[in-house]
Amino acid sequence: MVQTLGSKPLRAITSSDEIQIYNMKLDICSLMVAERNMTEANKVLIVNFLTSQFKDMSANDLEEAVKMYLGKRLNCDAQYCAKMSAEYLGIILASYRVYKREKQATERNILPSETAEITKSNKDNYNELINYTEKSSKLPEWGSNIYLAAYEYLVNEIIKPTEDEKRIFAEVVRKKLKHEQDFARLEGYTMTARAKVNQLQDILTRPQTFANHCRVEYIKYYLTKKYLK
Repeated sequence: MVQTLGSKPLRAITSSDEIQIYNMKLDICSLMVAERNMTEANKVLIVNFLTSQFKDMSANDLEEAVKMYLGKRLNCDAQYCAKMSAEYLGIILASYRVYKREKQATERNILPSETAEITKSNKDNYNELINYTEKSSKLPEWGSNIYLAAYEYLVNEIIKPTEDEKRIFAEVVRKKLKHEQDFARLEGYTMTARAKVNQLQDILTRPQTFANHCRVEYIKYYLTKKYLK
């Protein structure tokens, strides 16, 4: 029962029992990090912060993220933050979110899907992107999967860029990400700025994540140039 309640994201929590599970996980994390339980006031502040910024995360996600950080399995650094503060957990969860999405994307590519939507061909996804862009005069705010599928059709069937062209585009994307990271650092040591810096660092240092980011950016650039200018 606890495991089931603990798997619900914050946005889906509606009962006091579910909040209690979150409070219990906060105590578990606090014991691992600071060797003490959190005060009730701190729990309320942290839950409110997480509900605002990480409502897609469950109580189990929170515990797993902290365990992974302590085990040095997340690419982020919260050592200069107050332990179990909003800033501390924000940095860890921002990195965990990237890790979790990358893991889910990998699993979707490996495991056969039984849903009709996933059986769409790369060409279907490409045409869907074009139709939306032409009708709405803007790029859709969809997940990366449809962009990645459309990218495969674009580069294999339509424009076929050379490896040098791909490399040059990747370097442009890398410079853009580093510029965004430098700008975020200038904002100081706020939780939002540090989370942004660490999120960008994850993209820059994880080869597969960076490659997929470049692919998404490439087709967005292509669609913008062809259909929005």
